[in-house]
Amino acid sequence: MSGDISVYLHGGVYVLPATLRFDADDSGFNGFKVIYRAFPGERPVLSGGRPITGWRSVGEGIYKAQVGAMRFRQLYVNGRRAVRARTPNEGNYYRIREWNSEERKIGIAGDQIGNWERLHEVEFVHQKIMCINFMRIDSFSSSWSGILKEQVKKVLNRTGVFSYPSAAGMAYVVPAEPERTRTFQDQVFPYGAAGQAFHFENAYEFLDVEGEWYLNTQTGELFYKARRGEEMSTAVVIAPVLETLATITGTLDAPVRNLQFHGLTFEHTNWLLPSDEGYISDGGSGLALTKRLPTGQAEAQMTSYPGIRPPAGIHLEAAVNTRFERNIFRHMGAGGVVLYSGTRDTVLEGNVFTGISGNGLAVDMNLEGNPEDKRKISQREVIRNNYFCRVSLDAGVAIHAGYPEAITIEHNEVTDVPYIGILVGWGWSLENNAMKNNIIRYNRVWNVMNLLADGGGIYTLSKQPGTIIAENFIFDIEHSPTAPLNMPIGGIYLDQGSDFIAVHDNVFKNVPVKIHLNNEGSPPVGSNNVFFNNDKMHSSVIDGSGLQPEYKDILNSVR
Repeated sequence: MSGDISVYLHGGVYVLPATLRFDADDSGFNGFKVIYRAFPGERPVLSGGRPITGWRSVGEGIYKAQVGAMRFRQLYVNGRRAVRARTPNEGNYYRIREWNSEERKIGIAGDQIGNWERLHEVEFVHQKIMCINFMRIDSFSSSWSGILKEQVKKVLNRTGVFSYPSAAGMAYVVPAEPERTRTFQDQVFPYGAAGQAFHFENAYEFLDVEGEWYLNTQTGELFYKARRGEEMSTAVVIAPVLETLATITGTLDAPVRNLQFHGLTFEHTNWLLPSDEGYISDGGSGLALTKRLPTGQAEAQMTSYPGIRPPAGIHLEAAVNTRFERNIFRHMGAGGVVLYSGTRDTVLEGNVFTGISGNGLAVDMNLEGNPEDKRKISQREVIRNNYFCRVSLDAGVAIHAGYPEAITIEHNEVTDVPYIGILVGWGWSLENNAMKNNIIRYNRVWNVMNLLADGGGIYTLSKQPGTIIAENFIFDIEHSPTAPLNMPIGGIYLDQGSDFIAVHDNVFKNVPVKIHLNNEGSPPVGSNNVFFNNDKMHSSVIDGSGLQPEYKDILNSVR
């Protein structure tokens, strides 16, 4: 190469038959770049989904289409994520009455469950403090007292009719395996308890409000209850198929170099593991927990953290000097973008992340805290001027960084997230690790933690010398009515092992606690952290936080 190469994509939807794969041979050489970019004034869309057509009415506003053997967990109608049929309906939840660890079953109100036609595909969706767990149902049984049984007999003898009262007793739900063992035995924390919120998902019987859908995998019939004004003969309905749209994967000896992507839209990815074996999330990273961590946890968390890594729409591994600018990542069934391992000098600037089920952006998902081969460490990544809205809808956080070195996270806006906005660090450990010199500054974080607890707007773990959290504006964070009140929520939350961090000149408004510290350990840690000027309303910090002027136009793509 004797100069940069630009590859222009015209506007339109490119339906990908398979994952795009870039390796070292696709690199820019001799210091030059290969740039994939939108043709000026046009917006190319790379989609991993398939259109669903042939809708016909079955009455009561419900339409049906045949999809054959397709399986998916999300559906998009006219660019909007539809609601997988659930009860109670979106925004409402039931409460667990009894968490029975000994018999590994869950007690709920007796009238909240029924003998639904495809019971084994119904999912018990549990808000377990800091994560959302999806468990298929093996069986359920009712527990009525002897007195109640006698009352039923009397009513039946007198009238021949009995209406089951809500206070009549409990039903016990038995989750399917392996998620039953994983949530009751392997997931030590967060713990299950009475009072925690849940709902049921994925049954035809739940299809009762506009915008809901249900897929019968036995018959291949997809049902959708149309929203007002939607005409199904012309509606654009997309079901995701591919799990990953593009991989940029080299080796530590021969990494991919000097690729750039500008002005593209990446959308519609799938992830079926929760349908096949449930999904017990470990919380912050969005990993699917598969086994119990050893006692003490430090060794396991500093080598390779156990669990299944969810896929991402864009996967980078052993890639150097990659740049993503002014792209849109949306409508993804797991993560948005992951810099998995061995990435260096990646820049993500001016991108939009929205409608994503898992982490919006994840860095160092290998989670090896102190690798022998230092080339595995994610180094000098820059996350700047990006907008994250409605991400980590099922698991994870908006921005997750495991054990990064010298990462810069600045001028991002993060909002409408069920859990943490920005997470840097992993391990809950007092051990030394690869992290150092991380910078988290000038971010605008608001309306996060809007479903779960034990987290914050910005959250850290473990030692990270030279790290600075400064001049962020964190505001409008409320304790969700479904989250346990005894679990903390902080504007900034320094959790276990967090040390050697300077926290200064941050502005907080309408948050439960400005700065929450968890100094657990023996001896207690955190004495090397420094805090100053975090109790004032600096107008310069507020005005300077979030997207810089030259990137504020990216909001037009989501609002």
